[in-house]
Amino acid sequence: MNQMKKLLLGLALMSTAVWFTSCDPLAGMVKLVKDQKLTVDPNPLELHGTNVPFKMSAVLPVTMMKKDTKYDMEVYIRPGDINTQKDGDANKDEMKITTISADGNQYAGQTQAPTLTKDGSFKYDPKYNVSGLWIKGVVSTPKNGKSKKFPTEDGAGAVRIMNTPDQMYAIGIVTTTLMVKSPISEMYDGKGDSPFAYADPEYTVSDSKKQVRLDYEKGNSTAKKDFGVVVKNKEQIEVIDLFVKEKVPTFTATVVASHSPEGSESTNTNLVKGRAQNLADNFAEKMKLYNYKKEDVDKYNSMIVTKDMKNVNLRSLVMTVDEFKELVDKSSLTADQKNEAKKIMEESKAGKKSFVECEMELSKKPYYNTLENEVYPKMRYSRVEITLAGGKKTPAEMEVIATDVVAGKKPASSLSEAEYLTLVENTPDRAKRAAYLEAGVKEYPTWKMYNNLGAVYLDMMAMSGDKATKDANVAKAKTAIQTSISKKETAENTFNMAMVFFYEGNNSEAEKYLAKAIAFNSTNPRITKLINGAKGYLAIRAADSKASPKYEEAVQALTAAGDTYSALFNRALARHLRGDNSGATADINAAIQKNSKDGDANYLAAIIAMKNNQLGEMKNQLVAAFGKNSNLKTKAAADPVFAKVRNSAEYKDALK
Repeated sequence: MNQMKKLLLGLALMSTAVWFTSCDPLAGMVKLVKDQKLTVDPNPLELHGTNVPFKMSAVLPVTMMKKDTKYDMEVYIRPGDINTQKDGDANKDEMKITTISADGNQYAGQTQAPTLTKDGSFKYDPKYNVSGLWIKGVVSTPKNGKSKKFPTEDGAGAVRIMNTPDQMYAIGIVTTTLMVKSPISEMYDGKGDSPFAYADPEYTVSDSKKQVRLDYEKGNSTAKKDFGVVVKNKEQIEVIDLFVKEKVPTFTATVVASHSPEGSESTNTNLVKGRAQNLADNFAEKMKLYNYKKEDVDKYNSMIVTKDMKNVNLRSLVMTVDEFKELVDKSSLTADQKNEAKKIMEESKAGKKSFVECEMELSKKPYYNTLENEVYPKMRYSRVEITLAGGKKTPAEMEVIATDVVAGKKPASSLSEAEYLTLVENTPDRAKRAAYLEAGVKEYPTWKMYNNLGAVYLDMMAMSGDKATKDANVAKAKTAIQTSISKKETAENTFNMAMVFFYEGNNSEAEKYLAKAIAFNSTNPRITKLINGAKGYLAIRAADSKASPKYEEAVQALTAAGDTYSALFNRALARHLRGDNSGATADINAAIQKNSKDGDANYLAAIIAMKNNQLGEMKNQLVAAFGKNSNLKTKAAADPVFAKVRNSAEYKDALK
């Protein structure tokens, strides 16, 4: 009987248990959850741009999902060392990054384990650099609204993801992408091309012309200084003064001497010869004032008027008719008077009457006084047009003049804008560059002058040792570049303004100005290299995943940026971030050769070597990096990128 009672009691308890689990499947689901297999890719997580992408996978036990049930697995990232935390603990700083859900009606009764995958991402926050991934689960029966949470009923606790022989805990975020070098990081010692944008001087020289015209009174062949019907002779003689003040270059001269219609042909011929010679005499007089040697005076005088005057257009009476007609048209005569006067004088040109006869006929007209006052005085002159052959000053010649300008011995106009800009390009001393441009910009306050002055100050910043000097030069650069932009926004000055903001740590403004510089599509080879470096930098910053086409875009741009240190470093970084560690090796080795002082290149080389499974090379590069920058040792000790080799002898030896 007792045995029977025990059997009946056992059956009763068994039936109760069966009834309980069949009526409440949630408890059974929770029990099976512990057997699910979870993975995350990549592990550790990786930052790309400002984004941390990942792929979660969950393989559930075959019998876990029941009809009319639902399973939600919430995934959280928690700051701090995952190894110092415990399953079931709560954390107020955690952030939910995704939820993976399974519908029991889809998977119930299957003979194969359900596999769930979910792509996700979250915005990067530095507080999760050292962190771990945790999960919280909820099983539910939506029809009756019942649910159970695990690992704790209040839902505050969580379970760490993975720690199996082949899968370590999901640890931290690899932030190698943050090593990208902004253009301002280019180390510069004044040798080679500047990392800043100088505007092209465009120093092209064409023939220049100077014209001098002297006016004469009736019947006179000596120009009086206070006389002049077009421009005062005194002012014209000042033009001669400026021409001969400096050493007179080789030139060609076209001389014309003319007269008004009155008088005979012989009288006017003598007048024009005298006026031509008077013009040459004025040049000679000025040259003597500046102590030119007699042979130089004679040489230049004969270039204006030869002894036989074959190089002078000595205008005959008939040759003045066309000019007479032009001046009549500009006079205050009535239309009928103009037509009549021109018709009378035209008869001399046609040979119907002599010039003197035409002039006598005009003298009887009531408007003759107007001709004498408004037309004839403008026909009594000698003039010369001097053509200076195009020729460039040498940098040495420019430097002599610029030195005098800076010292106040010569006006800033002694050099052209293009000459100041060219001189600066050929002057290694940055202090002298600044002095020349500071003097020149007073005469030529253009966008180019202010931009290049700002670029000089940025060069001086890059070449300075102490922060106070750097800060002072950047402040001056900012003022100059802002002035340049206010005059005209260009690829050069927007690029340089980006450099100022990078120095100030305002990366968002810097990147805004880089985008502006790129939009100008400059065709200047010197600027396009800098712009391509900027494109590569921005493309790396814009990539949001390992598969992003932005990395290939960066590689292409940085290849066109030349072999600067930052271009080589960033190209290696772009290749590494997209998984091309073989291609990255050559670039990072070239970067190390380019700049042997920056430990960042060795640190990146160590990461690339590790990815290539070259642990010996990883160790050597880490040791080199720590020798150049001891802070990198602290970084490496916590960097999740080395998580999988932390127990290797090579890694441990490097950190000793």
